[in-house]
Amino acid sequence: MRLLFLALLIGSITAPVYPQTEIRGLVYDSNTLEPLPSATILIQGTYRGTITNLEGQFSIPVNDLPFSILIRYIGYDSVSIEIYEDTQLPLNIGLTPAIAELDEIVVTDRDPGLSIMERVIERKKLWRAELENYRVQAYTRQSLSSDTSIVSISESNSVAYWRKDFGHREIQLSTRQTLNLSEEENFSGVRYLPNFYDDDIEIAGYRVVGVTNPEALRYYHFKLLDTSMMDNKPVYKIEVVPRRQLQPLFEGVIYILGRDYAMLEVDLKPNDVVTFPPPVQDFDLAYKQQFNNYGGQYWLPVDMRIEGRIRIGMVGLRFPAMNFRQVSRLSDYEVNTAIPDSIFENKSWFSRADSTARETEFREVEQIPLTREESLAYESIDSTKTIEDAFKPEGFWQE
Repeated sequence: MRLLFLALLIGSITAPVYPQTEIRGLVYDSNTLEPLPSATILIQGTYRGTITNLEGQFSIPVNDLPFSILIRYIGYDSVSIEIYEDTQLPLNIGLTPAIAELDEIVVTDRDPGLSIMERVIERKKLWRAELENYRVQAYTRQSLSSDTSIVSISESNSVAYWRKDFGHREIQLSTRQTLNLSEEENFSGVRYLPNFYDDDIEIAGYRVVGVTNPEALRYYHFKLLDTSMMDNKPVYKIEVVPRRQLQPLFEGVIYILGRDYAMLEVDLKPNDVVTFPPPVQDFDLAYKQQFNNYGGQYWLPVDMRIEGRIRIGMVGLRFPAMNFRQVSRLSDYEVNTAIPDSIFENKSWFSRADSTARETEFREVEQIPLTREESLAYESIDSTKTIEDAFKPEGFWQE
């Protein structure tokens, strides 16, 4: 039964060792002092970075000092900080809201959102044609909760691969989970996560036309909602509305960096056409993903954040709603590099490193800090607090 719950919700390699200094900090709005969740922290001049947790906290290990980090958040002025050996930690980083400028938009009878997305799609065709493959380090945390508390947490460090002609592969290197899960039940990872820059995206067995598909304007209305600023460039907030009511598509908003005409972030959910098969009776899933070019030409995923609520039911039985949350951070990209063919010989998207490469304890490398609630869950959940008990069904078949 436990594996049924997990399956319904999710569908000779070693990682680099960083014996280092851990840079910790808090990112917040300098006016309101409110923490900024999912702000990006990038080590300048590299493909490395992380994001803040829901409480605005981050940590990132480094080998050599000094170095510079860049902190970015849509609608705010970015901040660059030089880190030295005597820098006081943790860092307290206040970001200031940027002042929007509208001088780049020419208002016509045609919504500017359409013209902006045309440019995004054309730019994508150019750089995506040159992207052959990548290798990336991934950290993932999944939590399952009831309406009252967290029921389980699973985490993993992995190495993921993508190749244009083969798609995705992932090798899980190390794991950590609450005591009511075994290591074999820890399937946290990134191999099944969508890249919203893909032409088509697989969601719950449906192939959904992506918002940057060459034919996207035939499937979506794009409407400019607002303009903000970041790094002295406009950021366009664009509403995404399906044109076709009977086809699986996305709805929500996307953020486009002006002048570069690249997606910075998506906040999308599948429309009502996308459904799960029984015994799932009701579900609600939302996807958020950020992108960065790390100073180069390729816009690559920085993270993936999923929040969902799923209700399972059968004749005579109805289970309590299950709330699912996942956050994944992608870092240390190697782009257009030599990847052994053996990685893609395994048809399975997911595998675990063998015992000689796999570590027995969870390695504290570039993980996103736990929130207070998650830390408490690790301390309080033991092997007796099973998933079955947390989601015990109600109905006339219940014994």
